[in-house]
Amino acid sequence: MIKNSLKGMLKVVLTIFFLSTSLVFANTITGNNSFNTAYPIGTWQYHGSIIGELKADQTEAYFSFRVNMGDRVYVKVSHEDSDQGRSLEVFDQFQNIHDANDGVYGSSSYSPFIMVSNIEGISSGQLFYIKVTRGNNTGSIFFTVAINNRISGGLATFDFAGTATHPGNPNILDPNGVDSSVISMDLTDSSRVPAGAIVKSIRTEGKLSKNLGGIVHKISPAENNIWYTQEGSSYNISAADDLELAQRWDFKYNFRGTSPSNMKYVKATVTYEYDITSGFER
Repeated sequence: MIKNSLKGMLKVVLTIFFLSTSLVFANTITGNNSFNTAYPIGTWQYHGSIIGELKADQTEAYFSFRVNMGDRVYVKVSHEDSDQGRSLEVFDQFQNIHDANDGVYGSSSYSPFIMVSNIEGISSGQLFYIKVTRGNNTGSIFFTVAINNRISGGLATFDFAGTATHPGNPNILDPNGVDSSVISMDLTDSSRVPAGAIVKSIRTEGKLSKNLGGIVHKISPAENNIWYTQEGSSYNISAADDLELAQRWDFKYNFRGTSPSNMKYVKATVTYEYDITSGFER
């Protein structure tokens, strides 16, 4: 009786397997071998990856997709087999080349893929085409096509080393005040900073040795040596400034009063964004 039950269960499992396998291959996209027959994926964020097939007598497969203003995405074509010269190209709505494949990526933990990464939407419903070329493989080949968001972000707090000291202002009438000594934090090789991370906003805080009013914080990135002043709760720094987080940052504070002081435990709270394709392993 147990033997018969096991046979019954095996039949069910095999039936489900073959039905699911048939469904996968029935849903593969094929026959889209020109711009005119490009398979319409639609607006990128509303669609997951799709499976394409190049039959033995087909060399190219075309797909179309749309982005909106401000979208920053990348196209990825994944394949289980050796790519053997397979290529990926993206074209604009006028069928002019926009970008070609940016190398073969992957590792032993996931399927290799090829990628185009510099797609940025400048208008609503902007149309692009994807072209996948077979390369040197023979027979039918299967691959997945996906359009993914390139930009991610985060928030982190980093500590400055040392204590900033202020001698006091010898000239109380000087409207510029006096700056403290400079302390630094070096994030150049920090494992906490994603590759290519750009600062969106930054604010600093620390513990003063005495209760003083009128303290002004200043920060400077090594790449441009410009001193930015903290206005309100943050500095006038945004992603448009294109300042890399992974560098040395200097800090000091300004005070107009005569009283000497120091500031310990200075830290910077940073929001940042980064292109996740910068961290892909080629």
